[in-house]
Amino acid sequence: MPRTAPIAQSLPNTYPLATLRACESFRALLPQDWNTYRSPEQLAWLSKWSQWFFAGTLLTWGEQLLVDQRAYPLWQWVGSFSLNHQGFPDPISVSHLSLAAQSETEQYQAIQQLVSGFIAPVCSTLAEIAGHPLALFWSNAAVRLHQSMRRVEQKQVATHLLHHLFATTHLLNGERNRLYQPFITLDQADKPAIIQRRHCCMRFHLDKELCASCPLDRCPTSKR
Repeated sequence: MPRTAPIAQSLPNTYPLATLRACESFRALLPQDWNTYRSPEQLAWLSKWSQWFFAGTLLTWGEQLLVDQRAYPLWQWVGSFSLNHQGFPDPISVSHLSLAAQSETEQYQAIQQLVSGFIAPVCSTLAEIAGHPLALFWSNAAVRLHQSMRRVEQKQVATHLLHHLFATTHLLNGERNRLYQPFITLDQADKPAIIQRRHCCMRFHLDKELCASCPLDRCPTSKR
């Protein structure tokens, strides 16, 4: 049976987004029985936590930027989130204040600030706690931002700025772009192409099954 994510510690109802900026503050949100988790289960729990967190912050961000031409400055860390009964973030409230981003230059600058000022610190905190490379958490962020881009496409709005973000290997400052191509396409003869995540989210250690877009051939925790 899949292990049920335990209820988080008895903590205040809401937490500032800035909780994610430092390991010390985030550790207070870990489950009470955290030390009983095996290392793979800890990694899977943190991965799932990041997926929920990025869903609450990034899924609508691209729409707001490209459709509404407003940039919510997550990199200013103004906002809060609460935890559900399993200890995962739900819902997330960001500041009602937003920045006008009507020109492509303004939108491009907002994307760069989002990456370096918000996504990077969150991924660094989670990776340090997990004792795992950054790629997993950056991949989770990229998937949510990519989903946001797809939503914008459905509204017939140009998404070339986000397409460029996912297509380039390095950022403007020369740093490696860890959001690069979150999905890969595998062509098959006489069959529809398969769309897979570039990096496995590792949640199978908790869920005991693979996601639909998992790059693994089979669940390592299941019997053949």
